[in-house]
Amino acid sequence: KMKPLAEPAAKVVADGTIKIVPERFTKVYQNWLEDIQDWCISRQIWWGHRIPVWHCDDCGQMTVQVADPTQCAHCGNEQIRQEEDALDTWFSSALWPFSTLGWPDETPDYRYFYPNDVLITGSDILFFWVARMIFSGLEMTGKVPFHTVVLHGLIRDNQGRKFSKSLGNGIDPLEVVDKYGADALRFMLVTGTTPGNDMRFYWDKVEGARNFANKLWNASRFVLMNLADWDDAAVHCEGDFNLTDRWIQHRFNDTVKDVNRLLGEYQYGEAARAIYDFIWSEFCDWYIELVKPRLYDQEDASRGAAQETLAIVLEGTLRLLHPFMPFITEAIWQKLPARSNPVATAEAIAEQTGQTELPPSITVTQYPTPLGAWEDPAAAGRMQLIIDTIKALRSIRAEFRLGEHAKIDAVLMATSADALAILEEGRSFIENIGKTAELTIQTATESKPANSATALLAGVEIYVPVGGLIDVPKEIERLTKEAGATEADMTKLRGKLANEGFLAKARPEVIEKTREEAAALEEKLTAINGRLEMLRKL
Repeated sequence: KMKPLAEPAAKVVADGTIKIVPERFTKVYQNWLEDIQDWCISRQIWWGHRIPVWHCDDCGQMTVQVADPTQCAHCGNEQIRQEEDALDTWFSSALWPFSTLGWPDETPDYRYFYPNDVLITGSDILFFWVARMIFSGLEMTGKVPFHTVVLHGLIRDNQGRKFSKSLGNGIDPLEVVDKYGADALRFMLVTGTTPGNDMRFYWDKVEGARNFANKLWNASRFVLMNLADWDDAAVHCEGDFNLTDRWIQHRFNDTVKDVNRLLGEYQYGEAARAIYDFIWSEFCDWYIELVKPRLYDQEDASRGAAQETLAIVLEGTLRLLHPFMPFITEAIWQKLPARSNPVATAEAIAEQTGQTELPPSITVTQYPTPLGAWEDPAAAGRMQLIIDTIKALRSIRAEFRLGEHAKIDAVLMATSADALAILEEGRSFIENIGKTAELTIQTATESKPANSATALLAGVEIYVPVGGLIDVPKEIERLTKEAGATEADMTKLRGKLANEGFLAKARPEVIEKTREEAAALEEKLTAINGRLEMLRKL
């Protein structure tokens, strides 16, 4: 009889005692319980809990009891046989939250761990397993089995189909692990989906996750090589850290905030992506490149502060990433100098954790939490203008094919006194990373150079004289031809998308890919026309 069990199970979700994430599945759950039918719990399967029913061949009655009987409860006949059917697998699974902890005995595990906290499972078994755990827990223990249910989708093939033996489209995870590593597969899966939504399996995404692991490994090797002579007895005060150090510490702190918030909201994919962006785009591509001149200059007074920043941020980042990529983070963490642990280097963290020695494994360290001492929004704002300036120079270099390594002249016109001071502070970074030959920093009131490619940012106007670097008429001719070819390709794709026959017959993924290609061509054409307009003004 399901009704007496279903009603309390529906009530605890309706009143918020149990929360379902995403919330839209709450209605699905309630609909199932409202329309529930009685449950035939017997199954003819090889493995499972045997049903506690014994048949008597003499009187034809059934004996049902907890302890195995030795005779028929009705006629006393000892020739009884147990029912050969087993309980439905989901009936047995529904007992899992409490039966594994020693129930019905009041064991220490049962008292400590029941009710559980968060259940994470597939959206396809919301009724088969989740609902049955809830009503079984309420019936057997009087308590809900957990307070939150987080549902994820299914992994499908690249055409959106379920993995199936008949289709032969299944993927053996062990083969993926052998080829790309367990961390790569794990990271791809967690970043490839959002709660409740199915995801498609693409080999190139696993490859991308493997490349991320390689990026982290290589960056860590660089850091370790440059910590070989680190004076771990030196204590650096706030004034020893320059703008880039304060910026990366602030950005790490911001990332820690974002990740903790997203984990609290069960947005695991977004949390992993936030860590990915910080490691790849900010720590590896920017901070490590910006800090190299200080590391290579043994006489630089700020070299020790740079080493300390590298060590502390890398160690904290490894702890942040560890739940998502446990193997590579443990391997790198074990190689770090003891003092790179923030427990030993940052007084604020030492106060927070009470730890004084490096734990034996990253697994048992504290997960990073934000540190007030690392908050420096002013440094972040100043550094962002410098980074945006370097990006703009790179963009001009790429647009006009000036060569990746060729030195270029640049004029930066600050629109305020603050911007002027920031650009001067970042001069060495801009010259080094932006690969400038002659860099002029001045106010926007002075004369602007002619025959220059330009970029406008909040706070600075950027001019790169290109008249003597490129053949302007020839470049206009080349771009005009490229614009024509791009427009022709875009027109062809738009024609397909306007064709009702194509839309009716083509697979959804083909239509979507065509839309994406058309959008990319439109974006490319806009960029080409912008460059042409700039060149015609030279």
